[in-house]
Amino acid sequence: MKKAAEVAGIDPYELKPEGGKSFPELRKRITTFMEQLIKKEHNKTVLIVSHGGPIRQFLLHYLKVPEEKWLEYVHANCAVTILEIDEKGHKIHALKCVKHLNV
Repeated sequence: MKKAAEVAGIDPYELKPEGGKSFPELRKRITTFMEQLIKKEHNKTVLIVSHGGPIRQFLLHYLKVPEEKWLEYVHANCAVTILEIDEKGHKIHALKCVKHLNV
């Protein structure tokens, strides 16, 4: 994707694949979904399995990471992040963890 953005002469973060969403559009969609999920499943444990793009946007939003650092939040395949989220904020129990993969 980075190469496609370079060819098009635009910021990779703003690239919108044909029929897809740009990262800012994806972030809005993911954060809206997560806010609804947190309200609905308050005080429950929820497992979310997803592709790396949505996970990254979720982390950027909830960890309050500037968009310029989006490349630092790439999740390896099968990486695990465990967050505890409540009305007081969040606690990170694991972030992009791959120990279970023995790599």
